[in-house]
Amino acid sequence: MQVQLSRIVLYHLKEKGFDREALRTEHLDQEKMEYLYTGRDSGKTHNYGLNFSDMDFLREFTGLSYQVMFTGVE
Repeated sequence: MQVQLSRIVLYHLKEKGFDREALRTEHLDQEKMEYLYTGRDSGKTHNYGLNFSDMDFLREFTGLSYQVMFTGVE
């Protein structure tokens, strides 16, 4: 469920102009992001969804609320 919710968040971020390239930052685990975007299993322990620290960073980085990230509605 965490992975699906994370993919929903990434979809809504893309809709607001924060695509995969915009989220290439040292604050997010890029192997985890690769898994979320592609679904390719890296064979490592990065195959999980965004955690609270990731979400908190995204809220500050994008200026978008959790409501917008989860629902797409402002």
